[in-house]
Amino acid sequence: MDLNEKLLSSFIAFEDKVNVNDEVHEIRTAALKRFEEQGFPTKKLEAWKYTSLQSLLKRILAFFQDLNVL
Repeated sequence: MDLNEKLLSSFIAFEDKVNVNDEVHEIRTAALKRFEEQGFPTKKLEAWKYTSLQSLLKRILAFFQDLNVL
């Protein structure tokens, strides 16, 4: 399971624990759908050309290792 899939499955588990009638539910769901379609930005995208996500991705990966979901 790659990192994108882990984030998506974590979101599904998170959704089971929150009020889906909350005001932010639609915003959160739309954001996840966009992430599902686009994934993490890469340097091939002009706006992210000079931005490295490596340190963020390492933190996210460490988060999942702490949760023992790898």
